[in-house]
Amino acid sequence: MPVDVAVLLVLLILGSALSPLLAPRLGVPEAVFQIGFGIAIGLLGFGHGGHDEEVLHLLAELGFILLMFGAGLEIDFDAVERGGRAGLLSGLGVAAGFFVVSAVVVWLVGLPAFYVVVLSATSVGLGVAVLRETGLTSATVGQKVLLVGSLGEFLTLIAMTVFQVASQVGVSLQLVGDLGKLAALFIAGGLFLRYLSAWTWWHPGVFSRAFAAHDASEVGVRAALLACMAFVLLAAWLGLEAILGAFIAGAVVRAVFRDVQILEGKMSALSSGFFIPIFFISVGVAFDVDQLSVEGLLKASILGAFLVVARLLPSAGLVSADVSVRDATGVALLLGAPLTLLVAIAELGLEIGALDEASRSALVLLAILLSVLLPIAFRLLFKPPAPTSA
Repeated sequence: MPVDVAVLLVLLILGSALSPLLAPRLGVPEAVFQIGFGIAIGLLGFGHGGHDEEVLHLLAELGFILLMFGAGLEIDFDAVERGGRAGLLSGLGVAAGFFVVSAVVVWLVGLPAFYVVVLSATSVGLGVAVLRETGLTSATVGQKVLLVGSLGEFLTLIAMTVFQVASQVGVSLQLVGDLGKLAALFIAGGLFLRYLSAWTWWHPGVFSRAFAAHDASEVGVRAALLACMAFVLLAAWLGLEAILGAFIAGAVVRAVFRDVQILEGKMSALSSGFFIPIFFISVGVAFDVDQLSVEGLLKASILGAFLVVARLLPSAGLVSADVSVRDATGVALLLGAPLTLLVAIAELGLEIGALDEASRSALVLLAILLSVLLPIAFRLLFKPPAPTSA
């Protein structure tokens, strides 16, 4: 093994190990710390050229795929079912409203069309973490965040795929035909869902082992990885983004097996323990430090204001007899911090040529700012009551 690769691996594992220890002390999400660590080692010259760059790119790509598989696992189908048809339509209307308002903002300001995806990006991952910390997962605001966030994350992945296909063939009749590939991927996901559901019914013993807390062979982890990579292969074969295949695989597994805490914990040991931190560190390595200037911060702040507006207006549609204005504002704040998905969108934009290096780095900076500031605003809005003295 070349020395530069060995040194890089030591640094990557060091950054991964330090993030859960130092990030809470700094009051930032672990991903933010990992991006900062990546910026630091990038400035030292690691990950730029040579064997170490190739290794970093490969590991980061695997981390990206596992990140989106985990995003599919995060979809709360129980929350969708609890909301009933009325709740589903309401949540879907709000999630779609993010895109509508974002499109209007992009048109008014004159931004490139790709920024519709940027401003409407919705992810439930950071929101779930904040809800657990504040004990609001079962509260009205928590349930609405899970419902709208799950639906919005699904719509965001579809929008990313549409832009990826459009970047290859343009807006034409061929685009309509190529989107049939997207339909084929969803059909495959539906067939896999039915097949998996039937197998769990007829062979419960096999799948009970997959979700066992202690299994020396870790059959569940291997099966989950196989499903993930099979859909990644199918998506790549169809000419679609590999991450969409990973997302669909994760969503199918969650739809069939609602109680996935054990499997999710085991997958987290593999992905969050090693590969996903490397993805965020690689984002930091490629970060354009010039964006840390006043001009870069101003650009990110303006985009952040647009993104928050694109959340607040549609979220007002949630206000009803059982959802207060405060709850609706909380939904908007938590869903306005799509850290992982915004970074993924920045990577996709650079890959398809919709963004240049400077714009990509500005979006990464935006993701960092939102993931720190909006959860703080949410905690202030839903501050737990002080304990009363006896």
